[in-house]
Amino acid sequence: MSESKLDHLVMVAADLNAGREYIEELLGVKTERGGKHTAMGTHNRLLRLGEDQYLEIIAIDPDGKTPDHPRWFALDDPELQVRIRNAPILAAWVARTPAIDRAAKRPPYNETEVRDVSRDDLRWRMAFTPDGGLPLDGALPLLIEWQTDPIPSTRLPDAGCALERLVVQSPQAARVQQVLQDLGLDGVQTDHSVQTGLAASLITPGRGEVVLSSVLAGETDNDL
Repeated sequence: MSESKLDHLVMVAADLNAGREYIEELLGVKTERGGKHTAMGTHNRLLRLGEDQYLEIIAIDPDGKTPDHPRWFALDDPELQVRIRNAPILAAWVARTPAIDRAAKRPPYNETEVRDVSRDDLRWRMAFTPDGGLPLDGALPLLIEWQTDPIPSTRLPDAGCALERLVVQSPQAARVQQVLQDLGLDGVQTDHSVQTGLAASLITPGRGEVVLSSVLAGETDNDL
């Protein structure tokens, strides 16, 4: 399998402007305007993380058209919508691969559908689950193959933030490790846990180390 790399982290918000304010206050930096995903009825904000990675804040676009298929990143999930009502969470991560069709033939991605996607001048291909959900509840990355050069992360201004570490906790940690190995994806820490969770440690210019998590304060026994 060709080498894959962590492309971006996905913060899901109930409202994009509120999500922007939350992240900018937490990290002490400004995010950049993204755009609208017409086919998905969503819009986003972006923040560069180091050399070739970025953070995406995404929310349902209240002015957008409701798609006739499930939105990505489980945004139509009522339970998720309740969880993000007061603050965004780190819901997913995305890995870029130079050979998405080949990667999508291997379990568990053989249950996904690779589709062409675009926003403004950006073009990419992405592997979607039938219900718009996340592989292994978010423990595994969604897959993307960029058709745009240079890739979006390198177009963003450097805000002085960098991804220090991504930790994935899962009841199926051994399976997660095997799939990441099959993808040729290194540098992600996997731990066994009763619950699935994500935690990303970011280095920021003014706030030091900040952790973004899939677990909100007061939500339970996940030890991320």
